[in-house]
Formats: sequence, structure tokens, C-alpha cells
Amino acid sequence: MNAPLTLAEVVYSLLIALPVTLFVGALVLRAACWMVGVAVPPLLYAMGMVLLTAFAMALVTVMVRLGIGFAGAGGGMNERQLQLGAGLLGLPLHVLAAAAIYAGMLKVGVGKAILIRLAELVLLLILGIVVAALVLLVRGSLR
Repeated sequence: MNAPLTLAEVVYSLLIALPVTLFVGALVLRAACWMVGVAVPPLLYAMGMVLLTAFAMALVTVMVRLGIGFAGAGGGMNERQLQLGAGLLGLPLHVLAAAAIYAGMLKVGVGKAILIRLAELVLLLILGIVVAALVLLVRGSLR
């Protein structure tokens, strides 16, 4: 059962988790810009871009799930098929939405903006693997 959030959890989320997440996201964005060879944005500007991109991703996700839900309900699709369809349609739309934001805010072409987003995804995948391996090492599950 989902319990309502306590005040301490809300304060933690707003004061600690959100800034840390934006900071890490900005570092990844700056590294991706460096990898692609475009001008690296300042840290605070990159944090703003990460926040704006997160809102855009949430909006795209809602729109894709609504669209797939309406289309799938008429076609008699089950929940698993709807989730798969939303995932397959959502990934390219997320890349394009982020690329549109990057193209406008970094003053680069759409092709470079797509490369920046793909470089970000690769860096985040590598970071996720490293963090997962460290957690497994600390827990003693990985030797």
C-alpha cells in the first residue's frame, strides 16, 4: 500500500535529491557536449536544460501513454502489449524532444543535438553499470 509522503521525505527530495540529480545530469550533458564537439554550457545553464528536458520527457511520456492507451483500447490489446508499444514509440520521441531543446538552447543543428542526446544516453548507461557494480561489490554479491 502506498503511504503518503512525510514532510521529511518531501524536504529531502526538494533540498537534496533534486539538486544532486540536476548536478549529475548537468555534468553528463556537459560531457556529452564535449564528446560531440560543441560548446560546453556553463554548469547552471546545463542544470536548467536538464530540468527543462525532464519536464519535456514527462510530457512526452504522458502523451505517448495516452495515445497508445486510446489506440490499444479500441484494438483489444492487453496491458503488456500497451507497455511495449509505449516503450518502443517513446524512446525515439524522447530523443527527438530532448534534441529539440538542445538545438534551441545550445544553438546547434538538429543532427548535433541528436548526437548530444545519444552521447548522454551512452554515458548514463555506463554510469548505471558502474553504480550497479559498486552496489553489488559493497553488498558482497559480486566477487
